[in-house]
Amino acid sequence: IDTTGRTLSKQNMDLNKKPPADTTETNFIYDAVGRFSEDMVGIKLKGNWGYMNRKEIIVVKPQYLDVTNFHEGIGSVCFSNSTMNPSWAYVDVNGKFISEKKYETHNEFRDGLAMVSQIYTYKKGFINKAGVEVIPCKYEEARRISEGFAVVKLKDVWIEIDNKGNEVK
Repeated sequence: IDTTGRTLSKQNMDLNKKPPADTTETNFIYDAVGRFSEDMVGIKLKGNWGYMNRKEIIVVKPQYLDVTNFHEGIGSVCFSNSTMNPSWAYVDVNGKFISEKKYETHNEFRDGLAMVSQIYTYKKGFINKAGVEVIPCKYEEARRISEGFAVVKLKDVWIEIDNKGNEVK
């Protein structure tokens, strides 16, 4: 339910009610609605996910298999939910893609970076908010950046790196 008392989700509502053909306004009921994060919320319509903002304007058309919450102005959308090779990409609050559709993970941004994992190789690295892989996907394992540092595994050895990929001694 929004702040005006309108119901945005089909939960506990008449499931036979059909939304209007024009999906640019949000005066109808959605299949599901996520939680607001940074003034954005995931919405599900006709089986597909997208995003709307607090003004109830759809900024990313529902066309994806899944979406995540926004962190640091970036969210992620799923194109394929194959358990062997899911495919995620990152979008900004205007719905513009900031990354290629080549990652198997969908970790949120922290300290300006998100840990990603390449499809097929499963090697991990980090991208910035411009979608640039600033720390190459070469690690077997990686933990999220926290306070400018991350712990990664390379050749079966765990090491600490800074937010530029330099090993910390």
